[in-house]
Amino acid sequence: MLGSEGVQSYLKQRRKALGLEPTATLLSDSKDAEGSELEGNEQPLNTEMEDEVKVKVEEESKDGNEGKDKEVNEDEGIELLKAPAGLGEAQVTDQTRKLYEACLEGDFDKVRQAIQGGANLTLCDYSKKKQSAAHLLALSGNIKALRLLVRNGAGVRARDVEGYTPLHYAAKRGDGDMCDVLIALGARVTDANKLGQNAIDTSEFNGHVALRQAAPPLPKPPQPSLFLSSSVLSSSVLSPLSSFLPLP
Repeated sequence: MLGSEGVQSYLKQRRKALGLEPTATLLSDSKDAEGSELEGNEQPLNTEMEDEVKVKVEEESKDGNEGKDKEVNEDEGIELLKAPAGLGEAQVTDQTRKLYEACLEGDFDKVRQAIQGGANLTLCDYSKKKQSAAHLLALSGNIKALRLLVRNGAGVRARDVEGYTPLHYAAKRGDGDMCDVLIALGARVTDANKLGQNAIDTSEFNGHVALRQAAPPLPKPPQPSLFLSSSVLSSSVLSPLSSFLPLP
């Protein structure tokens, strides 16, 4: 439980925010013992109100601590992993296959195991579309596994056979959180597929607007001027006419 000083500080802040005066003063045990008197218009806070304030302060403090714990837990397990040395091609291929499967499932633990087993994190060789592990995680939506993958050397700008990046995949699903993380990790909204479509185009084509809200604004192409400058006029209009004018 918080002491009277903590409750009094909270109460003063609340009364000040509400514009209530005068400020209430709490009676501490030591103050009662000394027989001190309240001065001016200050009024003592009754025991029932004090208990309510204490409960409120403790609840807010508890909620704040839970939020901090959650932030710490989000980073748990995102570290550089060390694969065994001297793996043969067959072993790397097998671990890479397991990595693809784990990414499709969105299974963080299996992704971790495959990385430790020596999987190739940058190879774009899943299915006929030649997708990378990052593509598959953008499909499954496991942000924590994606961050672990990038922490250990994977890129987020790989392209499949049609030129789609992991950001295109997340944008197509309308996964705004995954799009935010991919952009923070280095994905570019301006990267286009073979049809010339960037991730925003893909997002909006599939009925989503989350990516446009999350992405930085794209540079506007230069607009042609509706008015001809004097130099253009003189070179394109006046010059031909000058041949018909008499010389001075």
